[in-house]
Amino acid sequence: MKKACFLTLCCRALDNRTPQPILGDAMADEIVRALDYDYKALHISTDLMLNATLRAKKLDEVASRFLARNPDAVGLDLGAGLDTRVVRLDPPSTVDWYDVDFPTVASARERLIPDRPNAHVVGAHVRDADWLDAISTGGQP
Repeated sequence: MKKACFLTLCCRALDNRTPQPILGDAMADEIVRALDYDYKALHISTDLMLNATLRAKKLDEVASRFLARNPDAVGLDLGAGLDTRVVRLDPPSTVDWYDVDFPTVASARERLIPDRPNAHVVGAHVRDADWLDAISTGGQP
């Protein structure tokens, strides 16, 4: 898997360990503790941790507002990596959520992130249009 998957994951985990977390991503912290990876080699500064978690927080807020207005939407996270947005947002059962990333990353997601109702992992290269066949549009053309 790419270093970037671990970098943002570790930033969210480090944020979770602070006295007043911005994001509070306990799942990211659990994953970091479970994996055998040299996170110190990432050299994560406080600025990087804050930037990554603030970005994730903003995207969570945007997605959350959208899902509140569109309770039967289809959520699509392209290049999801080891992001746990679907866990943090906990979308209603009327939302179909898809995390799309390379097959190796998708396989890791399936091992590390618990199954959720209506949440799907798609292992594919997004440049190959075939992955779109796995996405439900709720009966929409």
